[in-house]
Amino acid sequence: MIEKRKHIGQTGRTDLLQLMLESMSDEDFIQEGQASFEKNDDTEVEAPLVRKITKHEISANIFLFMIAGYETTSTALAYVAYVLATYPEEQRKLQDHIDTHFNPETEHIMPTYKTIVKMDYLDMFIRETLRMFPIAPMAITRQSVDDFHIKDFGAIPTGTLITVDMFNLHFNPNLWGPLDPYEFHPERSATKRHPMAWIPFGAGPHNCVGMRFALLEMKMLVVRLLKTYTLIDCGEKTRKPFQQLSEMPVIAPKETIVQLQRRDE
Repeated sequence: MIEKRKHIGQTGRTDLLQLMLESMSDEDFIQEGQASFEKNDDTEVEAPLVRKITKHEISANIFLFMIAGYETTSTALAYVAYVLATYPEEQRKLQDHIDTHFNPETEHIMPTYKTIVKMDYLDMFIRETLRMFPIAPMAITRQSVDDFHIKDFGAIPTGTLITVDMFNLHFNPNLWGPLDPYEFHPERSATKRHPMAWIPFGAGPHNCVGMRFALLEMKMLVVRLLKTYTLIDCGEKTRKPFQQLSEMPVIAPKETIVQLQRRDE
C-alpha cells in the first residue's frame, strides 16, 4: 500500500496515509530547527524539534488501524446480528424506534450524525450488546508504579502487570442489577451506573481513541439494515458458532449465520 501510493504520487487527497508519507524519513532521526535557540535581549526561545517517522512505523500504524478499527467493529456487528436474531421482541422495539426517526420507505437515504446521536434506545441496544459480548476482554492491562496493599488479599509489588477482569465487571449483579445481568435488557443502561462498570473500550486516559467512531459506524449500519430487513434466527446454525469462540486477535464466533427477510414482504 505504501509503495503503491508513493508510485502514484500526489493524489490530491489529504488522508491519513498521505499525511504519514509526507512525514516519512528513510531513517529514524530528530531534525533540529534552524537554530537551537533564538535569542533576544529579554529571553531565549527554544526552536521546535521536528520528528520524522519511518516506513516501518507507518506499516505498524496501518496494521494497528486494520486490527483495532476493522476486526473489532466487524466482530461487534456479528454479535449485534446474533442478538437481533435471537431476541426478536427487542429487534421489533428497535425497528419501531428507528421508524420514529426515519421513513422506512426511504431506505436509500443515509442517516445523519445529528439524528443518530438522538436515538437513545439504539445507543442502549449497542451498549447492552457490548456489555454481554465484549470484544477484547483481556485488553486492559496496567503496570503498578508503586507497592499497593489490598485488604484481605495482600500486596501488589511495583512493576506488576494487572489485567482487568472485564467479564466479572460486566456481569456483576451489584453493578448491573436488579435485572439479571445474564439476560439482555437494553433499558438497564438508562440507569446511571458506576463509570467503570462498562469498559468494552477500556477506561481512563488509555481507552480506545476510536470508541466514538466505532459506535457511530455500528449505529449507522444497524439503522440502514433494520430500516429494510428483519434478522431471523436460524436455530442451531445461528447459535452453535457462539459455543466455539476463537480468541485471537479478538474473542469472536467462527461465523454468524442469520436469515434476512425484507420487512415489506
